[in-house]
Amino acid sequence: MPFTDCAPRRRAVVLAATLAPVSALAGPPAAGTAPAAAPEPAPEALADDAIAAGENHHYKPLHRTRLGSFAVSFPASAQLGAETRGDVPVDTVGGVSERSALLDTVVRVGAVVDAETRMAPLVARLEAEYDVFTGAVQGGNDALLDDRLIRPQDADAHLRRAFARVGLAPFVMLGGGYTVNHWGLGLLANDGVQSRRLGQEGFAEPGAGDRVLRAQVSTGPWLSNGLVLSFAYDRVEDDDVLLEGDDATQMVGALVYGYERPNRLGFYAARRHQTAADGQETNVTALDLHLRGELKGCACGAICRGELEAAYVFGETELGPTTENATHDVAQLGVAARLEFDAHRWGVSTDLVYASGDGNFDDGAQHGFKADPGFSEGLLLFRQVLAAQTARGADRAADPELIGRPSEDLDRFPTRGQLTNTWLAAPQLFVRPIQGLLVHAGPTVAFSDAPIADPRESRLGGGTPRNALGGEPGHYLGTELTLGARQHTLLWGSRLSAGITGAYFLPGSAFDDANGAGMDALFGARLDVRYAL
Repeated sequence: MPFTDCAPRRRAVVLAATLAPVSALAGPPAAGTAPAAAPEPAPEALADDAIAAGENHHYKPLHRTRLGSFAVSFPASAQLGAETRGDVPVDTVGGVSERSALLDTVVRVGAVVDAETRMAPLVARLEAEYDVFTGAVQGGNDALLDDRLIRPQDADAHLRRAFARVGLAPFVMLGGGYTVNHWGLGLLANDGVQSRRLGQEGFAEPGAGDRVLRAQVSTGPWLSNGLVLSFAYDRVEDDDVLLEGDDATQMVGALVYGYERPNRLGFYAARRHQTAADGQETNVTALDLHLRGELKGCACGAICRGELEAAYVFGETELGPTTENATHDVAQLGVAARLEFDAHRWGVSTDLVYASGDGNFDDGAQHGFKADPGFSEGLLLFRQVLAAQTARGADRAADPELIGRPSEDLDRFPTRGQLTNTWLAAPQLFVRPIQGLLVHAGPTVAFSDAPIADPRESRLGGGTPRNALGGEPGHYLGTELTLGARQHTLLWGSRLSAGITGAYFLPGSAFDDANGAGMDALFGARLDVRYAL
């Protein structure tokens, strides 16, 4: 994998990440439904598993009223998280990522105005949501890596939604405004709310999610099983990977069969055009298939659930040019599956993930897939170790003693915690010893699809892939062991959730140094408390 005299470009996995805000549209709410302004995974399941006080055994916004034919509610929530980890070696000269303990928070307010069924068949709905501030209250700093470790940590305010829908159900629905995206398991488009994995909701750091300014037209739901067809034009306003100065638009078409039902099939196609600050263009298409199924009473009264998302991204990009190829072809694949057997008192879940890697920087093609930052698997391997080493790799690759001039697009090289270049299996056992309490434990075992390659060390090695520690990497990334617990409580319809998770990462041969010595094990933990009222 030789490097040319041109600045080493960022890994190809960034292309899928730039497409992260491309979301298929779930479609308009069916007449008579009123989903919450801030969607969360399976709220009915959380309610059934929560210890309850008061009459309301499902989440309901604390303040609700009526204005004529409209139901008005004002949901609000707050989240506080604390996280710490050990030091991560990041280069061959003894550099270490010493990230300080992080205290982060989200305070979110919203409003929903909905005609529900009172004006049927006319449907009218307005959603607004605003993060008073999101980000670090204290800590999370790393002097060596600046803000490249995951993303800028400074607390800030964000508008998440200001979106209106009006139409004649089920014939046509028009929508427009500012909104967030989420599709399937969140592999490409993710609203940044939380991880969707049972018991591990607190793994993902709070963020504003993928946000767009959207014009939308939809029709449905049709047939008894809910068929929805939707088209939209989006201007990407912000997401976790869109860099300052980038501009992006996209056309999206989506088809959903089984809208708002446990069994669902969805497909979308999106065409995205993105221009970087220096004028380099990216034109890619994403095809994304989502399947979800549920079978009650599959064995001894248990519930079996399965979910699959498969995304393929193709097109071309001018980002990261080399002397041989000013434009690169893009062909990237990401697949995620989640299987769950839930016997209520206990159960087993398994996540299986594949994200294509790129083993050659200079073949004129980019094959590396990078998942959205909100798609979280584990606490340490991707969010901390690879995030820290690729952040340092961007700085080291710009060394003027090595290349004589700054490298192009190195600001896009850091993974910032995103899952990439891997085959991964994450089985998990969970038990519910008492009402509302869930305890979970299990390993995450990961292998790389292509050898991990640090741009500076690989070039110094004559083109042979070398990791950030100067070693010739194997494909075994390592095993991460997690143990955690989460308590759900419903207080007169408001929802309180508190969780703590500890993780112990045993690095594999992918992180061996130049002498063949393995990287030391790493410990980390996260505590979070969330209250929705």
